[in-house]
Amino acid sequence: MKYAHLMRPLRRHEEREDTRRCSGARRTATDSRPVSRCVFALLLTLSFGTAAHPAGKQPTTFGNLRASTHSVVTTHGLDHALRMPHRFHVASPEHRTDTFNGHPFRISLTAFLSKDAALMVHAETVADDSGASNYDALPMATLAGLTFHRRPDQCVNLSKQQLEGEHDLLWLADHGFPPTGPLQVRQYLTNNPQHDREIVLTFMLRVADCTHAERNRLRLHALIGLLKIDGKQVFSATEHAPRNWHP
Repeated sequence: MKYAHLMRPLRRHEEREDTRRCSGARRTATDSRPVSRCVFALLLTLSFGTAAHPAGKQPTTFGNLRASTHSVVTTHGLDHALRMPHRFHVASPEHRTDTFNGHPFRISLTAFLSKDAALMVHAETVADDSGASNYDALPMATLAGLTFHRRPDQCVNLSKQQLEGEHDLLWLADHGFPPTGPLQVRQYLTNNPQHDREIVLTFMLRVADCTHAERNRLRLHALIGLLKIDGKQVFSATEHAPRNWHP
């Protein structure tokens, strides 16, 4: 089964349309239904950013972020410094143009990587000033005092065959983190008021299986709590998960 149409970014009104098709309600973290087309359409679509109409990798003269060994700085108008502990390394960034839902995007991608965890960072701009980057329908969240939108936690189990044609999943694999087997995933998204700049943070954690939902959620929360944005921990002291696990 090809997953390009399930994992691509949802842009502007497309998210509401997918929600209507999937029983009229967004899947929640406590929903125990098997992973299905609706789950991918509503949750993991933007995580893996494959274009609705792939335009092919184009030569680029831009960069929406820059990276060093252990930090990433976005530079496209939503300017923030991100840092993870030194046991994570930062992959060499990729910059490309692509088309989503008829709108051109300039995309910069990198990731913080360890053996069992990854944080993908997308910094994107809408090239036609259409305001096509709009996540206002998603629930709100706060990281380091900054406003984000959030998709709920989900556990997925992808095979190598399901990576075919998925640009960002294959990019992860090429950089030493094959996103196969059980993975606990959470995604945060933020954009500017004009909806033409965005940052997407996708946290992925290897887990033993998808049956231990609460344990997996706590471990993922601990992973997220390692991130600093502009020098601040993303969670307040009262929000930290137990510290007995280190990715």
